[in-house]
Amino acid sequence: MGRDYRALVVDGKLVAVAERRPARVVGDGEHTIEQLVELANADPRRGTGHARALTRIAIDAEAELVLAANGLDRTSVPHPGRVVLLHRTANLSTGGDAVDRTDEVHSRNVAALERAARTIGLDIAGIDIMCPDLAEPLDEVGGAILEINAAPGFRMHLAPSAGTPRDVASPVIDMLYPPGSSSLIPVIGVTGTNGKSTTVRMIAHLLQASGKRVGMTTTSGIYIDGERIAKLDASGPRSAQRVLDDPAVEVAVLETARGGILREGLPVRRLDVGVMLNVSADHLGLGGIDTLEELARVKSVVVRSVRRTGLSVLNADDALVSRLADVAGGRIGWVTLAPLTPWLLARLRRGDLVAALEDETLVIHDGPLRHALLPVAQLPAALGGIASFNVQNALAASAAAFARGVPPSHIADALRSFESSFQQNPGRLNITRAPGFTTIVDYGHNPAALRALGQTLAGMRDDHERLIGVVSTPGDRRDEDILELGRIAAGIFDELIFRERPDGRGREAGGVVTLLQRGALAGGGDPSSIHLVLDERAAMELALRTACPRDLVVLMPTDVEGTWRQVQEFARMRALEDADAVDAAEAPAGSSSSVEAVGA
Repeated sequence: MGRDYRALVVDGKLVAVAERRPARVVGDGEHTIEQLVELANADPRRGTGHARALTRIAIDAEAELVLAANGLDRTSVPHPGRVVLLHRTANLSTGGDAVDRTDEVHSRNVAALERAARTIGLDIAGIDIMCPDLAEPLDEVGGAILEINAAPGFRMHLAPSAGTPRDVASPVIDMLYPPGSSSLIPVIGVTGTNGKSTTVRMIAHLLQASGKRVGMTTTSGIYIDGERIAKLDASGPRSAQRVLDDPAVEVAVLETARGGILREGLPVRRLDVGVMLNVSADHLGLGGIDTLEELARVKSVVVRSVRRTGLSVLNADDALVSRLADVAGGRIGWVTLAPLTPWLLARLRRGDLVAALEDETLVIHDGPLRHALLPVAQLPAALGGIASFNVQNALAASAAAFARGVPPSHIADALRSFESSFQQNPGRLNITRAPGFTTIVDYGHNPAALRALGQTLAGMRDDHERLIGVVSTPGDRRDEDILELGRIAAGIFDELIFRERPDGRGREAGGVVTLLQRGALAGGGDPSSIHLVLDERAAMELALRTACPRDLVVLMPTDVEGTWRQVQEFARMRALEDADAVDAAEAPAGSSSSVEAVGA
């Protein structure tokens, strides 16, 4: 029959070979086979199952058959030196043992075993061989490979019954994490009041363009290499853990919201890049956070957790954010839309990074080096520069990507292909040219976001007759924040439709729209131009149906995807209606009744 061997090949190299022997006892002329088994099981290396290096021997039904075939039973007393087999197969799990033979394998057999693993395509392969002796070439003494296992056990090599123990785990670790490489994937965290989702998506886009497989979490879901694998608000640590657990991910970009930080902290102890965009009034009065300073302290966890070799990206134009330079980890990277101040220039000389807008061009300053990325006119997400908040988001994303080694030229090329489309950035300044008027779907739902959107709309005002807005905010916001949102909306829109979220967030039906209306009236809004519609879809439908040619309709949804579908459906219906109207106007006199008659 020959001898039973198990060879272990890792990453194409033979690392260990063991000869496996069936469960056995050796006679001494005094003890029965049953007593010899008990003596063998007294070996401290033997235990139940795989708990120890060896497994306890059992005289089971198969052992009884093997003994009977050799004229023995459990009460037999074998003569001294007689080897009594108890099993036919040489498995450790049935009490067998193993002898290390790694150093005895013939070189031609080594090559054959490594070739077998390559042929199958396994990085880790356990190869079972039956032959007279692996010390002799198989093609001379005979023998065969019986099977190749994809998940071989290591026990027989780590702790053989006899011979040299082999550290077979190290070659596996070296294969997975080559010496000198990092054992952790880079993690980028993005926080702030507004702009988180857009900045996360921009960073992911820049990294993907450089060839990285990116795992990303945002309020719209979990994404792996550009594919959404889960649709949910994924801005918390549990969603982030799904990205970090995915073996395909090479770098993680995580939207990190206030709620998740308060509930469970961060998903990792250290970040490679932390981005802090801004701090403004939103979620105040929730979770024990009542002031902007307290909110900034909660969000600062992201930059405080940046490792010493990482980068903390801070908004130099936000006073609450810029103060965090003294507590942020790693190198500091500044983002600014303003001319470089003497203070920023001093920080640059100290070794900080600066991403700035200079002469309408996005620029990165890295010490004495100045990298001009692209003119703002070539940044689609900025709408020619009028969407300044997306210029700021793009600078933050550029700084984060630069810190991860993406060359400036690659950053510039990727930014040119990032648009505020529903496909690339759902719910964030998504524009549709509906027949006769323009529609924008944007999630903005707090005063700072609406102010920023209002500045962008001001740049579009000359091209439109009226601005129609559907505005809402969650019901768990403070009264003063809801009133302020209404006041700001009155200064932006000619026609206002206030709606509510389906869940109400703790307020009775009508409570939010009543406060929004009060704020709008206090801000000088015309009562006749303010409409209250509780249902989201009905509010969107009213705005779309109200629009006339050259109007601009802004829809601020809760259900981003549902609203986007509604807009597309309306645009198709309007196009069909317009086409029918043209056909009717161009049809010869009397043709309509003729068609109806034929149809009848």
